[in-house]
Amino acid sequence: MAATPYLVQLPDPDTAPARQLQDGDDTYVVVANSSADALAFVQNYGNKTLFDDVTPVVQAAASLMTNWSLRVRIYSATTASPPTQLTNDFTVQTVGVAARAVLATGVLTSSADYANNDTVTIGSQVYTFKTTLTGAAYEVLRGVSESNTISNLVAAINGGAGAGTAYGTGTVASIYVTAVAGSHTVTVTALDTYTAAQADAIATTNVSGGSTASWGHTTLTGAVDTTDLPSSLAGLMVAALVDVGLHAAFNNSTQVLTIASIADNIGDHKLLVEFIPPPEETPYKASSVGVTVQNGVAVPGFLLSQVDGGVAGAVLTATIVTDAYVIPNMIVKAKAQQS
Repeated sequence: MAATPYLVQLPDPDTAPARQLQDGDDTYVVVANSSADALAFVQNYGNKTLFDDVTPVVQAAASLMTNWSLRVRIYSATTASPPTQLTNDFTVQTVGVAARAVLATGVLTSSADYANNDTVTIGSQVYTFKTTLTGAAYEVLRGVSESNTISNLVAAINGGAGAGTAYGTGTVASIYVTAVAGSHTVTVTALDTYTAAQADAIATTNVSGGSTASWGHTTLTGAVDTTDLPSSLAGLMVAALVDVGLHAAFNNSTQVLTIASIADNIGDHKLLVEFIPPPEETPYKASSVGVTVQNGVAVPGFLLSQVDGGVAGAVLTATIVTDAYVIPNMIVKAKAQQS
């Protein structure tokens, strides 16, 4: 699914149905799967009466859910909805983990020792193999064997022991990767300071010169950004539910969050499952409309289905979107500027 930004204008009652933005009119920029979802969000916020005049706004969607919350409320099946008497209320929140879930990698494979003046390039940094070091930085000494030369290259990339002997004085640790030596390989891994997109764009240029060594790809590959994703929120929720004795679980393949199992004997209850954007009111500027993040209102589109009610010996489950879902990065309330 691909979320799209929509601009929703609340019509001025004196001019309704309003068709143009006017100074003072309430407007909402909502990132959602459809104009219906966008309208549903604003309708839910303050029970506003809306006209179907949704206009797209250029605004990027997010890939992460940093500081988003997942709320699960379990309440009696006989209680009116929305519930007024909650049996249990659980909320978990992602915190913006700095480390990447999967780091980008690349493999340089050789079938013989590197030749004098062969070069290996990682990002913009060129390493040059030398039979004898000349004193220049980023030279790598050809060893007595292929494996010895590989060890020297890894030391140069990592800024390890051997400066001035195994590799040139003045060489500093790579700003792109760390490296591990194999019998015929050098495996490099991107530093976690790079986003997935940045890491997967780091060039790994095939060896120039007389060597038969080569990289598997022209760039690093395989990066996945932080675990601030729908599944990570589900995982946090499982931990919270298990902590109070429920048999909770999450299936990454089916995206089913089991909130209570048959063994919990509470299947005669109902659920209210909500995904809520970050609480911070972060200033933002989109197009010509000044906006700020709107707190505390659940965003439609994350919950695919849920199973609740029924008999006591049944499960309570919710199916959520996959991690490939394009996550809305902003739910906002704004005032339109003079058009």
